[in-house]
Amino acid sequence: MVGAAPAARPGSQRAALWIFVFALAATAIEGAALHVNALHFAGFMLDFRAFYCAGAALDAGADPYRAEPLRSCEVAAYGAFPQGYPQVAVPAPLPGYAIAPFALLARLPYNVAAALWLLASALAIAASALLLAGLSRLPAPVVWAALLLPVALVSGFLGQLVPFALLALAVCARAVEAEQPRVAALAALGSLIEPHFGLPVCLGLALGMPRARLPLGALLAAAAALSIVLLGVERNLEYVRAVLPAHLASEVGNEEQYSLTHVLNLAGVPDWLALQLGSLSYAVAIVAGALLALRLVRQGAPRSLFVLLPAAFAPLGGSFVHLQQMAFVIPALLVLLGRVALRNAWLGSALLLLALPFGNFTFLFVTAPFALATVTVLARDQLRLSWLATLSLAVAVLAAICAMTAAFAPRPDVHAAVAAVSGAGLLAEATWDALIRSSYHSNVALFTLSKVPTYAALAIFAIVTYRLAFAKRDDNAPVEPEGAPCVA
Repeated sequence: MVGAAPAARPGSQRAALWIFVFALAATAIEGAALHVNALHFAGFMLDFRAFYCAGAALDAGADPYRAEPLRSCEVAAYGAFPQGYPQVAVPAPLPGYAIAPFALLARLPYNVAAALWLLASALAIAASALLLAGLSRLPAPVVWAALLLPVALVSGFLGQLVPFALLALAVCARAVEAEQPRVAALAALGSLIEPHFGLPVCLGLALGMPRARLPLGALLAAAAALSIVLLGVERNLEYVRAVLPAHLASEVGNEEQYSLTHVLNLAGVPDWLALQLGSLSYAVAIVAGALLALRLVRQGAPRSLFVLLPAAFAPLGGSFVHLQQMAFVIPALLVLLGRVALRNAWLGSALLLLALPFGNFTFLFVTAPFALATVTVLARDQLRLSWLATLSLAVAVLAAICAMTAAFAPRPDVHAAVAAVSGAGLLAEATWDALIRSSYHSNVALFTLSKVPTYAALAIFAIVTYRLAFAKRDDNAPVEPEGAPCVA
């Protein structure tokens, strides 16, 4: 049936602001607590540290992909790897154009740069939430609740690139609906800071907005030229031929991976074949997302789906997918819930499952109240559950994860394996690969169990999107104007 998008409730913006402030405070408390921990447990700003040091190497004219000077910089900035392996160099497998901003940040002291990055991440998350609330026409608290834990906590804590790629995706989607091809192209380029999730955005934009193709092509050429200027031809070839394959191979057995490649690896498929099949599934998924978007838009769905759906389908398979990257599914889910399939209980359930990062076991100890708030907001607004049912669901979820956390086993000592491949001239992936293969398969059962809710959410999202795109319609039914809610 055709319906109008729900209007935001009075005071919802103020409620959303308070939720956001409190969640950021909780994240800051957790980060501060772990930062002063003698063992630097859980790797606070782990990824930012690698990006910062890659920028420092680039600024000094060194190779940002080699173990040295990357490892020495990382240890000097914050200390050894969280598990206490001073020989490990955490890789920064980014193209030259993505490392460029960090070359500027690296001119600042590490603590100052990290603080600025945290602030910029918070602002990016806030801007993304505001844009997505407008795009989806859902009440603001629903959007905040959907983003807080998977983006502000998981990605913000690690110093990840996801908040900025998510903001670029939201800006691109808004520009597509506003018929602003140059802005859309620039935002699509910005999403390429996460290359394997920015690529689907560029593909969807090129297919859905022909007027954006020329500026997008020019910007992509400029990014490639910048990479060559910064790194030179030889290092760019090294990135494509050696760094990317080495990084993908190093993550095959990582129990924290959500990719099809990792699932196949668990099933006993050889690494090389698992990587090939994962890459193939990635290509199939983003093309499927683009085609489903095209079909939905022709039926009257918002044009923003041209870029949102390919990005959302990218985690369905692939060879490199982590928990934080599940955030790219949420914008498409919000728009489908608010403007295509209003109050669809299945999509609401998928959103709820993605809004709780089950695979991040530390989030419960500091942010359990926010998990409860997330369940309360999303379940009552999208699933219309009673307060009792909502509370029961929240308690069951928290109890189940706490029980799983209690079974968390310590990782084995792998100093010898790491030390054996800690040569300064090797790629940073050498020690990373040794660490993953020696240690990051000690809790496979626990991590696999924690992934079930997320996999269920992805399956629900894909199935419902397909059914919406191919739902039978009454030929005599009026066709909604483009961008208006369509038949659910």
